[in-house]
Amino acid sequence: MLDHIAIFSAFYPPHLGGVEQFTHNLATQLTTQNIKVTVVTSSTEGLFRISDGEVTVIGIPSKSIMGDRFPLMIPSKATFKQIKELTEAPFDGIVINTRYYPICLLGCRIASAHNLRPVLIDHSSGPISNEKSPLGLAMRTYEAINNRLIRSKRPIGCSVSERGLSWLKSIGFDAQAVIPNSIDCAEYRSTAKPDSYRELLSLTDNEFLVTYAGRLIPEKGLPKLLGAVSSLNAAGACVHLAVAGSGPLEGKLLEAHETWLHYMGRLSKQELSGLLRDSDCFCLPTEYPEGLPTVLLEAAAQHCAIVVSNCAGAREVVPSKEYGTVLNVVSEDEIAKAILVYCNDRGATTTCGDNVALHIEHGFSWAATANKLIKILDAS
Repeated sequence: MLDHIAIFSAFYPPHLGGVEQFTHNLATQLTTQNIKVTVVTSSTEGLFRISDGEVTVIGIPSKSIMGDRFPLMIPSKATFKQIKELTEAPFDGIVINTRYYPICLLGCRIASAHNLRPVLIDHSSGPISNEKSPLGLAMRTYEAINNRLIRSKRPIGCSVSERGLSWLKSIGFDAQAVIPNSIDCAEYRSTAKPDSYRELLSLTDNEFLVTYAGRLIPEKGLPKLLGAVSSLNAAGACVHLAVAGSGPLEGKLLEAHETWLHYMGRLSKQELSGLLRDSDCFCLPTEYPEGLPTVLLEAAAQHCAIVVSNCAGAREVVPSKEYGTVLNVVSEDEIAKAILVYCNDRGATTTCGDNVALHIEHGFSWAATANKLIKILDAS
């Protein structure tokens, strides 16, 4: 019987991101089964320890680099004292989210101190970078070294999607189970801001609204989506695109003056839920090595018709054309064709949105995800 689980995660809310939400929701669900949870994460504002009911969050002093994407722990007396306390804490289960960060290695160290086999939950389906550049090579070398160090601790390999699990096995981990990303659909819908985003954007009911949400990087497919929507409007379709997020491509969006493009900036959970509620279609033409994108589940919860690349997790969320469109080829033309089908057939838009919402409401629950993790930890 598990009593106290430690989850090591590089980031945690209020920091925005899919893994952050995964960690928060999983920790919260575990506490409903009378399990104490300690989340160990990075902190750019010094050491902290806060408790909300059964979840305790410990922030390890860190410096975040690479545009706030990579936290490095800062060695200090306070850090070493906290690590000593973690080593002596009465944990009977250790969970590590992702493989990339120094805090993941800390989780392995704490597991060894407790003579526990950690459970690794990976959130990717490919190498950290495919860039044919010195930086890309350096990133892949770092990933290979980190993988070797983590593998030496014999973690139980898990992933949030089937393809992610296959990838984990291919790089030498003992890949055992899928612990899927999930969502509480009713809760997510209830958080939506009541303001009408269609009114905010001055859109009529006849104007078709597509939304993209995620990091503004080329690998997520945003440049191709912009080209696709531009070509649709040039051909006479009335398609608007709302873009939510932040990243290197932000400058390009700010410089654009197309009447169909609406850059929303970085949105809170409540704001994004409201935007998705008021959107006709959600498009994520990502070519990034995803795990199972949280935003895909969020769009489905808000009954959006979905156009997504064939990334990890896509087929789990969109199992057939009755639930949305999975692109086998990610090009401007294919993206445009998929969006145009929904733009020209609002009935199909509604049907697919309703189908995918019902599908994830029944198939992706935090209770089921937590139970899978508990079963694995109990058997380890």
